Amino acid sequence: MGLKSVSSLPCPLKQLRGFVSILFYALSQIFNILIILTVAFHTTKSIALYKEVEVRSCVMGITSDFTGPEKSPGGVLTRHVWDEVLKEFPRLNFKEGVLKTLCGLCRSKPDTTYDNFIADIGEKYVEGYSRVGKRFLDVLEATE
Repeated sequence: MGLKSVSSLPCPLKQLRGFVSILFYALSQIFNILIILTVAFHTTKSIALYKEVEVRSCVMGITSDFTGPEKSPGGVLTRHVWDEVLKEFPRLNFKEGVLKTLCGLCRSKPDTTYDNFIADIGEKYVEGYSRVGKRFLDVLEATE
């Protein structure tokens, strides 16, 4: 028994196949939107925790990477689970790697850092880095 071409299917099955195609397309678009939202909001916890459950879950995990289990959002992560995850995925030079990457962004693409938390790192660790004149307050004060 082989697959039939669409043209040989009875009309209701053609319609069902069309509906299933549209449904899969719609679901893929929703999935794409969730990925985009997660990437866009993963560093803005104050917004992300009010988004879809998939976005919230990712942000809680990412935040916990930095805060540890004791300060995980909503206390969702226990020390036991944290320790078990670290056995499988050790944090090899985690802090040093993050600082190196973010300092690199401050040096190579400073315009992408002035309006977010990376600016704090640039001001502390990157010689010559300054967001003075680039902060929202600077723009507002310069407004006539």
